Amino acid sequence: MINQPNPTAPTTPPQMQMGDIVVALEAVYLASARGAFRPDEFTVIGSSYERLYAFCVASGIIKPVVNNANTTPSTTNMGAQGNKNA
Repeated sequence: MINQPNPTAPTTPPQMQMGDIVVALEAVYLASARGAFRPDEFTVIGSSYERLYAFCVASGIIKPVVNNANTTPSTTNMGAQGNKNA
């Protein structure tokens, strides 16, 4: 009976806040910068990151941060600059 739900335990839906989304973005950014992904994973990881980043910017969770070296969006300092829940 491993991993069976307890029928008497109250069921509470999982809670997620906007700050959790920002943490996920930062984790993907840091992992990619540290070489955690294989080349064949770049497309999927990158497109997922871009969609999540665009959602965060469009919903006002974060402000777009532009990397001066190549003018691409970056999550650097996202917690300090754009995370409203920090």
